[in-house]
Amino acid sequence: DSSAYHINGTHVPNTTYIEELEKMGIVAKAQNCLVFQGAVEAIALKDPKERTKMLECICQSKQYAVEYKTKKEALLKAKEDTQFHFNKKKTASVERKQVSLEKVEAQKYQAMVDDLNLKRLELSLVELYHNEKGISAISDTHRGKKQFAAQKNSELVNAEQSVKAQKKEHGRLTREQQHMEKEIRGQEHILAQSSSQYIKAKVNTSHHTKKAAEIRDAVKKNGKMLAVKEQELAEGRQEIAELERTWKRYEKQTQEGVARGRDIDLDEAQLHQYKELKELAQTHGAVLCQQAEKLNWEVRADTEKAAFDQRRMKEIEVAIRNSRTHLEEFMSRAEKLEEYTQKCKESLEDFRQREESLSAELEHVGQRSKEVNQELDQVMEELRNARLDSHESKWQQQRRELLEKLRRLCPETVFGRLSDLCSPVHKKYQLAVTKVFGRNMSAIVVASEKVARDCISFIKEERAEPETFLPIDYLVVNPLNERLRQIPGAKMVVDVVQVNAAAGAAQLGKVVQYVCGNALVCETMKDARNVAFDRQERVRTVTLDGTLFKTSGVISGGSSYLRTKARCWDEKDMIRLKERRHELISELRDLMRLKRKESDLKQILAQAQGAQTRLKYTKTDLESLQNKTIPKCQAEISRLESELSNLKCQIQMQQENLEAKNAEMKRIRQQMDQIDDMVFADFCAKIGVESIREYEQEHLKQQAELDNKRLEFESQRARLNAQLEYEEDQLAQERKKLCKMQDTISKEEQAIVISKEDEKKLLEAVEEGQNKLLEMKNQLLLKKSQVASVKAELNQKTQKLQEINKELTKLQREVMCAETALEQKRMARHNMLLACKIHDLPITLLSGSLNEISEVQVGHIYLATDSASTSATMDIYEREAQLVIDYSELKEELMSLHNEKDIETRMEKMKESISSLEEMLHRTTPPNLKALEKMREVKDKLQEVSD
Repeated sequence: DSSAYHINGTHVPNTTYIEELEKMGIVAKAQNCLVFQGAVEAIALKDPKERTKMLECICQSKQYAVEYKTKKEALLKAKEDTQFHFNKKKTASVERKQVSLEKVEAQKYQAMVDDLNLKRLELSLVELYHNEKGISAISDTHRGKKQFAAQKNSELVNAEQSVKAQKKEHGRLTREQQHMEKEIRGQEHILAQSSSQYIKAKVNTSHHTKKAAEIRDAVKKNGKMLAVKEQELAEGRQEIAELERTWKRYEKQTQEGVARGRDIDLDEAQLHQYKELKELAQTHGAVLCQQAEKLNWEVRADTEKAAFDQRRMKEIEVAIRNSRTHLEEFMSRAEKLEEYTQKCKESLEDFRQREESLSAELEHVGQRSKEVNQELDQVMEELRNARLDSHESKWQQQRRELLEKLRRLCPETVFGRLSDLCSPVHKKYQLAVTKVFGRNMSAIVVASEKVARDCISFIKEERAEPETFLPIDYLVVNPLNERLRQIPGAKMVVDVVQVNAAAGAAQLGKVVQYVCGNALVCETMKDARNVAFDRQERVRTVTLDGTLFKTSGVISGGSSYLRTKARCWDEKDMIRLKERRHELISELRDLMRLKRKESDLKQILAQAQGAQTRLKYTKTDLESLQNKTIPKCQAEISRLESELSNLKCQIQMQQENLEAKNAEMKRIRQQMDQIDDMVFADFCAKIGVESIREYEQEHLKQQAELDNKRLEFESQRARLNAQLEYEEDQLAQERKKLCKMQDTISKEEQAIVISKEDEKKLLEAVEEGQNKLLEMKNQLLLKKSQVASVKAELNQKTQKLQEINKELTKLQREVMCAETALEQKRMARHNMLLACKIHDLPITLLSGSLNEISEVQVGHIYLATDSASTSATMDIYEREAQLVIDYSELKEELMSLHNEKDIETRMEKMKESISSLEEMLHRTTPPNLKALEKMREVKDKLQEVSD
C-alpha cells in the first residue's frame, strides 16, 4: 500500500488514524468528511430505505441492530413456552381420564388372550407329540428300504462293471473291424491305382505297337520307292554307256566316210590364188562376216541355254513326280491321323460323359452323406434327450394295444387318451399342464357312462391294468371364471391347451375344462404365490416348472417323475424320430455303396488321361503334317510347276528366237555366198567346180559335222551325268531316311518289350491286390461275426442291467417317498416349533431352547431346487432333533390316541375352539395393552407440568 498516515508528524497505522478521526466525530466509513461532486444528487435519488441505511451508518445506530433482534426473539420464545406449558397440563389431565378407561378394557382382553394361548399350547403339544411318533415310524421304514437299496446298488455296480468290460471288448472288436475296413479301403485305393497304371501301360503298349506298325508300312513303301529309284539309276547309267558306244561308232563311220569321199588337190599357184581371193572375199564381206559371227555366237549361246533349260525341265518333272508321291503319302497319313483323332475324341467324350456322371453322382453322394450324417446326429441327439426306459416302452405298448382293442370294440364312442387328444400350445407349458392333469393324463375319453362301464368290463376280462375313464355325458363341468383372465402375469390352463382332434372339438373342450377347472399358470414362483394366496379368493395356480399351489395352502413341487410323465407329449415325435433314423441309416448304407464307385472314376480318369496323351501326340503329328509338311510339299510342287511353266515359255521363246536368228544367218550366208561366187567365179571355172563352197564343203563339212556331233554328245552326256548325280543324291537321302525309320522301329520294339514287361508286372500286382483284398474281406466277415456275437452278449447284459436298474429305481422311489414323507414331517415339526416361537407359547423343553429354532420358513419346493438351501435346512433339522419337549402337561387321553382318524377328529375340535376364540378376539376391538405403563407416564407428565 502506497498510502501513509501521520498524526502531528508521527507515522501511525491506518486503524489508529481512523480511531482518532472517530474521536473527532468523523466517520470514515460514512464518507461524510468530504462531499464529492454528484454526492448530493445521488442522495436525492435514493429511496427511503436506502436513505435510512445511510443515516444509520452515519449516526452509528446500525451496531445496535443485532442486540435488538436477539432480545426480541427471546421475548417471543418466552410467550410460546408459557402457552405450551398451559396446553401440556390440559392435555395430561385429559389423557389421565382416557387411560383409566383403557386399563379396564386391557385387563379383560388379556384374559381372553391368555385362554387362547393355553389352547394353542395344548394343540401344539398334541401336534408335536404325534408328529414325533410319525417321524420315528417313518425313519425306521426309511432305514430298512435304504439298506435294501444299497444292496441292490452294489448289484447294479457289479452289473455296470460287467457291461463296461463287455462294452470295452465290443469297442475293441469294433475298432479292429473299423481298422480292417480302413485297410480294405486303402487296399481298394491301391488296387484302383494299380488297375489305372495297368490300363495306362496297356494303352502305352498299344500306342507303341500301332506306331511301329505305321513305321513298318512306311518302310515298305520307302523300300518300293527305293527299288524304283535304283532301277531308274541303273537305266540312267545304261543310257550313258549306250551314248558312249554310239559316239564311238559315229566317229568310226565319219572317218570311213572321209576316206571314201572325192579329193580335190590344188597346186601352189591355185592355192595362193585361193588365199588371195579368200582374203578379197573376206574384205568384201567383212561386215556380213562379223554379223554372221555375232549371230553364230548368239545362236550357240541360245542353243546351250535351250539345252540347259531342257535338262532343267526334265529334272523339275522328276522332282514334281517325287513331290506328288510324297504328298500322297502325307495326305494318306493325315487321313489316318484324322480318323485316329476322331476315335480318340469320341473315346474322350465318352470318358468325359462317364466322368461327369460319376463325378456328379459322387458329389451328390458326398453332399447327401454329409447332410444325412448331420440329420442323423440331430435325430440321435433328440432321441438321446427324449429316451424312455425299455420296460416303460413295453408297458406303453401294452396300453396302446389295449386302447386299440377298445377302439375296435367301440369305434365311434371311444375317442382315445386325453394326452393324445390334446397338447400344450407350447413346449414350456408341458410340466404345468402335466401337473394340472394329474392322474387324468392317461385317462381314456369316452362318449357316455355306459361305454365306460362296457370298457371296464372288457378290461377285467382281459385282466389288463386298471384304466381311468372320462365319460363326456357324466362329467359335471363348472363354468369358467372369466375375471381370472384379467389377472396380469397369469393365464388360464384351459387357454394353453389345444385340442388336436378336429371332430368333436367342443365335447373334448368340455373334458379339458373339467380337468383344468379355473387353474392358472404363471411364469415365476413369486407370481404364482401372489395369485394363489394374496387375493381375497384363493385360486389354484401352477408354475412352468410344475409347482402347484392348491387353494388349501398345500404346495406340491415338480419332480423327475413329473418330467418323465411329461415326455408322453413327445412320444409321437419319438416314433417319428425312430422311423426317420431307420430311413437315414438305410439311405446312408446305400450312399456308402455308391461311394465305392470312386475306383471306377479313377480308372476312367486314367483311361481318359491315356487317350488325352495319345490325342495330344496325334494332334501334334497331324498339325505338323497339315501346317508344315503338306503345305511345304504343296508349295514346293507349286513352285516347281511354276518354274516348269516358266521354263516351257522360255524354251518356246528361245526356239522362236533361234528360228529367227537362223533365218537371219541364212540370209547373211546367202549374201556372203553371192560375194564368194562373184570373187571365185573364174577360179571355180579353172578348178572345175560350180562354186567355191563345193570345194570348202568337201573339206570342211565333215569337220563341222564332227564338231557339232561332238558338242551334242558332250551336252547329252553332261545332262545324263547331272540327272544321274541328282538321282544318286535322292537315293542316298531315301536310304538315310530308311535307316532312320528302321532305327525307330527297333526303338519302338524295345519300348514295346519294356511296356509288355511293365504290363505283366502290373497285371501280377493287380491280381495279387485282388487276392489280398478278397482275403481281407473274408477276415472282415469273420470279424463282423465276432462283433455280432459280442454285441448280442452285450445286449443281454445290458437288458439285465436295465432290469436291475428298474428295481433299483423303484426302491429309490420308495426311499424318496419315505424321505419326502420324513421331510414333510420334519418340516411340519419345524413350522410348528417356529409358530410356537413366533406366538411365544410357553413350551417346556427338557433339552435345548426355542431360541435355537431358525426363523426361516422351510418349504420342500426350495429344498428340491437349491442345494445350498437344502444343506441349511438339514442343519436346522439336526439342531431341532436335539430339542426334547416335556409332554408331562399333556393330558393322557390325548397321548393315548393311535388312530389317525381319531387324532384328526380331536385336533379339529381343538382347532374349532381356537378358531371361535380367535373370531371373538377379531370381533373385539383390540384395547391398548400398555395402559398401565401409559398411566404412569401420564402421571409423571402431569407432575412435571405442575412443577
